Amino acid sequence: MRIEILNWDRFNIRKDVKATSWLRFQNNFCIDPDFWNFNPEERMVWIYILCESSQRYKQEISIEIEQISAIMRLNIKNVRSGIEKLVQLGAIKDISRPCNVAVPSESNLASATNRRNKQNKQTEQTDKAGNTATALDILNYWNYQNIIVHKPKPELLEKVFKAYRKKKRDLCEVKKGIDNYTSILTSNKYLWTHEWGLVEFLSRDNADKFYPDEFSVGRFPLVNTSSAQQKQNKMLNMLRENEGEI
Repeated sequence: MRIEILNWDRFNIRKDVKATSWLRFQNNFCIDPDFWNFNPEERMVWIYILCESSQRYKQEISIEIEQISAIMRLNIKNVRSGIEKLVQLGAIKDISRPCNVAVPSESNLASATNRRNKQNKQTEQTDKAGNTATALDILNYWNYQNIIVHKPKPELLEKVFKAYRKKKRDLCEVKKGIDNYTSILTSNKYLWTHEWGLVEFLSRDNADKFYPDEFSVGRFPLVNTSSAQQKQNKMLNMLRENEGEI
């Protein structure tokens, strides 16, 4: 981009000298209220621009954001924001942009709007496809446990993804939670017989105990021999009842 330093005479007081190794710089720069909203790296952008202009002995110079970032070891975002703040402050002017910009016709505006709408629709379709794929992955993993099997209906997949997103856990955590839930539910050692469907498992707050960061077998009470037999019978009956897909 090409910029012009406004009020350049403040920094170049020796107009009779064509080449100098110095420039005029105010010693109140660190406490100047005009730069209070500049972070340290944004302030360095201003110093870089002044030095470059002084070396070239020109009020108008061309600068490259990437070059400033590399030479000064500054974050490229801070270089951009520093330049924007200097423009807003009136310290520099961006003269690389053309002053006379053709006004787009109504047909061009309509075409641009149609392109944006088409892109937005494609993005929505891509996002929806990705959401469905994630929900189907979770559902297949759940069905593999053969506790309560669900059919992959669109409305169910939508509920699964909403519950998964609301839970704010990654896919690996959810699958590990399903594993832990299955191991406790089907074991004869622990007193846990709550049978949930997938959406309920993802939605219930008290299901968090099965996720890796909270899971511990010590949280589940042990059962005696007679209770274990009762639980085994109950699980067998449940599996028979749920042999078909729900």
